[in-house]
Amino acid sequence: MRRFDGKMVVISLHIPETWIDLLDSLVRAGYYRSRAEAIRIAIRDFIRDEIRRLEAETDKLWGRKYADF
Repeated sequence: MRRFDGKMVVISLHIPETWIDLLDSLVRAGYYRSRAEAIRIAIRDFIRDEIRRLEAETDKLWGRKYADF
């Protein structure tokens, strides 16, 4: 996975209030420095996991011989 290149973009999204409360609890407990950091990490991990899952699915469907097509 490519590392962060330093440029950030602001986005807006709607999140259930309960999730924000839980996120704030994690920040208060010191697991993350901020909501933004926690959300960035969650998105980074989601993308990494999806790429791995899709690569495995492609390998399973087409076999390794087509992996570099």
